[in-house]
Amino acid sequence: MKRLIISITIFIMLVFLAPLGFAYLYCYGMNEAQYSGEVYDCIDMKIEYGHIDPDNLENVIEYSNEITSRLLKFSPKSAYTSFDKLSFNKETSTHCVYYAKVYKQIFDYIISQGNLHATCTIKREPIQGMEFIPNFFKAINNQKMYNFTKDHDYCLINNEIKVDPTLYDLF
Repeated sequence: MKRLIISITIFIMLVFLAPLGFAYLYCYGMNEAQYSGEVYDCIDMKIEYGHIDPDNLENVIEYSNEITSRLLKFSPKSAYTSFDKLSFNKETSTHCVYYAKVYKQIFDYIISQGNLHATCTIKREPIQGMEFIPNFFKAINNQKMYNFTKDHDYCLINNEIKVDPTLYDLF
């Protein structure tokens, strides 16, 4: 009788919990390298299992940030080549320009899977309150760092919600 109960318990765990474990392994790269097709498959799987609600704006913003931060690692020098080369197994080093582009692509894809009407636009402007940073580099004639710090890319959701995937990842 004890053996039967253990067998039933193991069977139930395999049937109901294995797909969730598979989703975790599949999406977060515990196995072979996975690229953008699988990024979209991962998002689809997370929607199917109820982790992402494509009709809930807060949830879409949160998961777009999470997925972007799992794919990218901040660096002033970018190794980003295209969305198709992104992998959950190896973070791609890049700067705010591509953080914003990848975030927008993920956000737009999640939105397309539901009935929510939302827009994500990329904005580029000087960092408010931090104007002294690029001015410092300009004053010491460091053109490379001046160009790097003179403006910053972020996303604007529905023309009112600022989302900064770079800062989300850094902090």
